[in-house]
Amino acid sequence: MAKIGAPAVADPDETDDPGGRPLGLWLTDDTVVVARVDGVRAFGTATGEPLWTWQPPGGQIVGLVSADAQGGEGVVMHYEESRRDVRRVGLATLAVATGEVVRRRKQDAAPLGHLPSKVALGGACSRRPASPGRTGRHGR
Repeated sequence: MAKIGAPAVADPDETDDPGGRPLGLWLTDDTVVVARVDGVRAFGTATGEPLWTWQPPGGQIVGLVSADAQGGEGVVMHYEESRRDVRRVGLATLAVATGEVVRRRKQDAAPLGHLPSKVALGGACSRRPASPGRTGRHGR
């Protein structure tokens, strides 16, 4: 018998699900994207039907994701889980509609500073500078 006030969905931390709690969520008119440690998954907003899945290369894990999907793209930071002292990370920009990797690069982790796992990485993995005259979040 269910407890009164108990959630209808099991807490991922209380299951054998290796993905754990979501690290981030991106939402567009057509797509909702959920990023977790084990990868990124997209679903249709109207149907809930799975659309695409992306996993970091070489068995790496997702560490952080951008706080939003600016211009229909979200950024994923990934690294090797087995490394206690991460020196290099991968950054991949994903197209929310398709899951396609639009850009990717490797970066030294030191300039990023200490990034706790519960903080989302804002901004974008972009080669273009912010447009002058635009203000708001992330200098855009």
